[in-house]
Amino acid sequence: MLTGYPVSLDGGGGPRMMNDYVGVIPNDGLMTFDFARATADIRPGDAGAPLWVEGYNGDTLPYIMGVDSTLGWAADVTKTFDQLKAWISGNDYLLPVSEVPVIGAPVQDMDIIISGARVKF
Repeated sequence: MLTGYPVSLDGGGGPRMMNDYVGVIPNDGLMTFDFARATADIRPGDAGAPLWVEGYNGDTLPYIMGVDSTLGWAADVTKTFDQLKAWISGNDYLLPVSEVPVIGAPVQDMDIIISGARVKF
């Protein structure tokens, strides 16, 4: 499944999130997932979209597998998970720290599994 904001399907009302089922072929040499052309309808606005599967380990959680390039492939994040996690942790100092809750802001927990590890947002 690819989740993105394809510009050509905005209906005149601005970009909106859309899910598209897409077949992929792992390319371990380049650490990518190549999209099966017959199933891929990749458009501008999908770049950076997560490529994910649901229930990879027999559960109902989404598993992030890659990030779309809009050129017929997605970068395989399952092979670089530890490096990505280190980069994300290295940027934590950029997040503002506030002890005052933002009134009216929705608070929601979200579990995503990346390369077999549960990440809580």
